[in-house]
Amino acid sequence: MIDAKQAMADGRHFYTREEPMQEGDIIHTPLFGFVAIRRIFSRKCDAQCAGYMEETAYSDFDYGILGKQKNGEMVFAAYKVNE
Repeated sequence: MIDAKQAMADGRHFYTREEPMQEGDIIHTPLFGFVAIRRIFSRKCDAQCAGYMEETAYSDFDYGILGKQKNGEMVFAAYKVNE
């Protein structure tokens, strides 16, 4: 979805576990490659209610990632796992 080298050259922020995830962060998912996080939810059910239903197989102790189709492209949201 996103060219990681170009994102780094553009100065985009990549998520690391050292600080909380933010909207716009770039993250790697096993099924979709590098993606940008559009929204962050406190619970998975909130993300699902907003239409984010597509699993990405992303595994992290703090966040999960879901996707949805919007205007013909995939967009992604994070949700806090332990909230």
